[in-house]
Amino acid sequence: MQKLYYFFIIFSVSGLAACSTMPDKTGEQMVASVEDKHLYASDLAGLVSKGISATDSATIVTNYIETWARKQAMLVKAEKEVELDNQEIERKIADYRYDLMIYELEKKYLQQNLDTAVTDQQIQKYYEENPANFELKQNIVQGSLVRLPKGTPEVDKARRWMKQKDESSRTELKNYCYRYASTYVIGDSTWVDFESMISHTPFRELPNKTQFLKQNSYAENTDEESIYLLAIDDYKIASQTSPLSFVKNQVRDVILNQRKTALIHSFEQKVYKEAKEKNKIKVHQVSE
Repeated sequence: MQKLYYFFIIFSVSGLAACSTMPDKTGEQMVASVEDKHLYASDLAGLVSKGISATDSATIVTNYIETWARKQAMLVKAEKEVELDNQEIERKIADYRYDLMIYELEKKYLQQNLDTAVTDQQIQKYYEENPANFELKQNIVQGSLVRLPKGTPEVDKARRWMKQKDESSRTELKNYCYRYASTYVIGDSTWVDFESMISHTPFRELPNKTQFLKQNSYAENTDEESIYLLAIDDYKIASQTSPLSFVKNQVRDVILNQRKTALIHSFEQKVYKEAKEKNKIKVHQVSE
């Protein structure tokens, strides 16, 4: 079977000429069949892009035929063993076609009419009016984490710089980490998930991380190879309201989704109203 596929594929790349499979009654080349279900050369049109090598083309077409054959084999078995309500199937097909067409129509309308500009003032306003929507699900922090190989020189200086918050100390710490640290994160105004920050350090074993954050602004830990220095500049615990900077993109997405919903609803109302005004909608009484 594989050899037959490959033989067909080689010719399909050069224009589907001289195929070894038998033509059907209309003369079109048949590529594969599963009982009364057939796959033709025209079904593969556009499957292989220009510029793809013959080997890659063969793989693409072979995989497509194999997938088609598997699906058809399952369909044949289903038709034989499952009691089908053909009217229900037709309704579902119609519903799927409707959903697909409406989706494409709405997508086109949104592309042409949706205002995607969201200002900082709009984000601030929505955030302040909906604090319950931005309750933290995890602890977040602003801070620094430095991993130093054991034996690194002048670790006391790094400790001092970690505890100080001035710009000069941060610059010194960055220069030191560039020379000696295995990994490091020097904190700024960015909020990060505390669990993610400490996930590859011994701090991940802390029994109560919320309590740790409340009681510590600086801590150290070690493993067999490294020293870990952790400085917490600020923190928010789970159940508190997220800082706006932490959820700014989320707020923007919410605003855009609300605009999309409102725009689509307005569009549906407009289309329905136009159809009624032009007498395109007729409701007929159904006799009992």
